[in-house]
Amino acid sequence: MITGNVISSITPSLSALTQRLREEALAAKEFESADADVIGGVVTVLDQVEGILAELNTVEEKIATDETLSAVGKQQKMMVLVEQTYAKLRFVAKKAEDRQQAYTQEKATLEQVPRPVGNELVAYWREREIRDLLRQLPIAQRMEAYMRGRAQNDQDLQRAVTLAPLREDLLPSEFVQRVDGEYLEKTRPQQVQRLATLKRAAEWFQLLWHAIELQMANFGKIPNFKTPPNGTMDLGLKDTTTPPKKSAADKAPTNAVFV
Repeated sequence: MITGNVISSITPSLSALTQRLREEALAAKEFESADADVIGGVVTVLDQVEGILAELNTVEEKIATDETLSAVGKQQKMMVLVEQTYAKLRFVAKKAEDRQQAYTQEKATLEQVPRPVGNELVAYWREREIRDLLRQLPIAQRMEAYMRGRAQNDQDLQRAVTLAPLREDLLPSEFVQRVDGEYLEKTRPQQVQRLATLKRAAEWFQLLWHAIELQMANFGKIPNFKTPPNGTMDLGLKDTTTPPKKSAADKAPTNAVFV
């Protein structure tokens, strides 16, 4: 820690956050059946971050206790040190982006509507017929038919509903997504759990990177507050204190006779 309140140490808060995220990740693995491979990758990254922060803390203490440096000298050294550490930690942002991309891609693959078996034209007319039959039913019976069909892995029904031009008129999107999600949880639990873990990993890394940015991006820099310009501004308003010029109608006639 910098003595004399020259610069406060930034390591403790980031180390505490890193430790908290590690505990959350390990707890998710132990108690929530989170994907072990994804959690292992998260812990590895957090260990790397903790190592970099430990190096930062060591040098911070050396700068703080260096009696040959003035307050300004300590501040300058800290600014250089933090800038170098900030550059080392940029990989956290990349890890967050990688996890988010993996989540998006794997989610799209998992939720992809299966292609029809056989002639696509025949499948098209079959799906259209299914939609026509569903529209003849009350909404409650449509929902029941879709839930029953998805439980039986009726891919024709799935395509008929999912690929419907006006799906909202057929079944609510929220209902379809919920039923599809429940089906995947039952039939592909490991892939669903991996998706959930990837999403959380991206959120953990995003949270950590935002904290790093907040602490390091503008460390020691004086904020630049812009001041409003001085001078006058013509708003195009008329001066109402000056009376208007009189018109000819206001003048008294020259040949008027007053009695």
